[in-house]
Amino acid sequence: MNPRRIVAIILALAAVLSMTWSGTGFAASREPATLVGVEDGFQLLVNPAMEEAFVPYGFAFNGVACEVAFGWTRFGDTDPRPCWMDARDFAYYVAGTDWVESTDKGTSQVVISTEPYTAGIYQQVGGLTPGLPYGFHAAMMTIYQTSYGDPQPGHMIKQVGIDPTGGTDPNAPTVVWSEPQDQDCVWDTQQRTSAVAGASTMTAFIRVISDDPGEWPYLNQSFFDTALFARTATVSAVSPEQSLTTSFMVRWDNAEASTGAVVDAYNVQRMDEADGQWVDWLTETSQTQATFTGSWWHTYRFRASARQHYYDFDSHVDAYLFSPYAPEAGAPTTVTGAKLAGSLRGNGSYTFGGAAVSIVGTPYTAMTGRDGRYQILMPPLDGAQTVIVSDPAWLSPEPVYGVALGAGETVEVDWALRPPDDAVQNGAFEES
Repeated sequence: MNPRRIVAIILALAAVLSMTWSGTGFAASREPATLVGVEDGFQLLVNPAMEEAFVPYGFAFNGVACEVAFGWTRFGDTDPRPCWMDARDFAYYVAGTDWVESTDKGTSQVVISTEPYTAGIYQQVGGLTPGLPYGFHAAMMTIYQTSYGDPQPGHMIKQVGIDPTGGTDPNAPTVVWSEPQDQDCVWDTQQRTSAVAGASTMTAFIRVISDDPGEWPYLNQSFFDTALFARTATVSAVSPEQSLTTSFMVRWDNAEASTGAVVDAYNVQRMDEADGQWVDWLTETSQTQATFTGSWWHTYRFRASARQHYYDFDSHVDAYLFSPYAPEAGAPTTVTGAKLAGSLRGNGSYTFGGAAVSIVGTPYTAMTGRDGRYQILMPPLDGAQTVIVSDPAWLSPEPVYGVALGAGETVEVDWALRPPDDAVQNGAFEES
């Protein structure tokens, strides 16, 4: 049998054994662990590695005291109550082993229960500057029921979140959560999120939503470790206000890294104002500019996010944060072709709607509105064009010849129509 954190078997036999489980844990030590990150100028968390004293809160699991890592606060402690525990105590006194799940050879925070739960920990971070961007990362691992046998993804959802207003309600609509992740029995070091501070205090959340694991000795286990809360880089995307071709240059070469970090990649999104949806254009690129190709008479916006690495953070974790996308994207770029516009009128202020204005030999046409106005947006056209009016209520005017419709050009063509020959009664004064 291939042992893989064989929690259920150990619990069922109530054996106090010394085993080696496969995975990323480490043989436990009760020696005080080094607090990761507190010497770094970028780290803003207290006890980010969850190595300092664990604080009991008056609850126990099978006679073992439940406790929360110093500096952190539990949430989701509702019936049926889960238990927060030092991963070393869980290993020694619950699982009966000296193998402790951790990313840094120390310990971690674990949440366990024989019932489903939505629970985690949070920390409020003060002394921040409203309007500046901050990011949060944490390493997480979940084990659904038992690690014996194949992993069972999809039962325990891991996320980290930031409330830029400093609130402590994980259900608040202001919390910006990372994408949900449901891997089982493996450390996930890719959970990260970011936001622009809306107050001098922000709140970092680590959360797991779990299914029912079944009856004892099956347990749902959530391990939290090696967190990072820090300033992120700032960057913005810049593009021209107008482009007279469908292809134009977009730049995001103005990134400024925060203390202790190096910017090494970017994500860039674009939005077509025709649909208003932000979509990925370039992801994790090292480029700082690229050519974008759009469509005539569409207007585009761009925004960028910078990835910065904290290389001295921790050798076991790929510590990097992406800056949040700016709430306000850069100035729009309109791919400007040619425009033909004008009006169709009769005597005085009389206007004609429902007439067709067309450019001969092209598919470009427009109907006049009730105010007699029309507008045709099109790509640039080569050579001189002829413009005609069809189906007016009065007589059709003469065509207009020699109209130039190049890129960026707007041409106004107005017509004043004369009535048909029989529009005036007894116009020849021959009747009695």
